[in-house]
Amino acid sequence: MTRVVVVAIRQRVEELALLELFAKHEAKMREEFADCFPLNIPHIDDLPCDTYHRFHLKDPNLVIAQ
Repeated sequence: MTRVVVVAIRQRVEELALLELFAKHEAKMREEFADCFPLNIPHIDDLPCDTYHRFHLKDPNLVIAQ
């Protein structure tokens, strides 16, 4: 095999290994935080678009110093 083919195969194998690692991490996170992210969350297109929120500040003149 030529060097180019070997490099391409190696890159693909590394990519597949990384995808497998990501899948394991995803499964672990989904299990750990299952109570925070239920499976029945509707798609954004199915959510109402006429919902507005109002935030009442304790002190609207308060400046936060950083």
